[in-house]
Amino acid sequence: MLQTDKTQCLIVDVQEKLLPLVHRKDDCFSKLRILIQGCMVMNIPLTFTEQVPEKLGETVAPIRSFLNDFQAIPKKSFSCLAQEACLKGLKDHNRSCVLLAGIETHVCVYQTAVDLINEGFEVHLVCDATSSRDLEDHKIGIHKIEKSGGILTSTETAMFELLKEAEGEIFRAIIKMVK
Repeated sequence: MLQTDKTQCLIVDVQEKLLPLVHRKDDCFSKLRILIQGCMVMNIPLTFTEQVPEKLGETVAPIRSFLNDFQAIPKKSFSCLAQEACLKGLKDHNRSCVLLAGIETHVCVYQTAVDLINEGFEVHLVCDATSSRDLEDHKIGIHKIEKSGGILTSTETAMFELLKEAEGEIFRAIIKMVK
């Protein structure tokens, strides 16, 4: 079960030239917003990457606006962990569980998930905050991550699992986000 003091979040390549092309982009964007804001409210560390940003653009502005205090980790490899800065940052948080979301499920998210699992992290794939250009590729990516040892979840499931109870200011903030 997810615990706030053992969890961190990795957002993969939600960029200007990628997001408009993915399956159910509006729903994916909405879930990413809730996931990021929820993690921030619960003080869960966030890391985010950008795949070849000089070609694919930066993280989309509405998401980037939530991440003003964070620096994107640029990358050329599909797996985020091939970038030493990303792996070091995740390890430095000293949290064994990673909520993983972003674009594209079957490429960068999948390869990152496998590398995270091989590094000893418990990976929770936030399926509704993850997408690919093609629905079938998205489904295959989810399947491969689960077969590799990843745990499937949704944005709301993760938020309420982290909350544990229906009371307090953080609970009220999360309720406003998901409604």
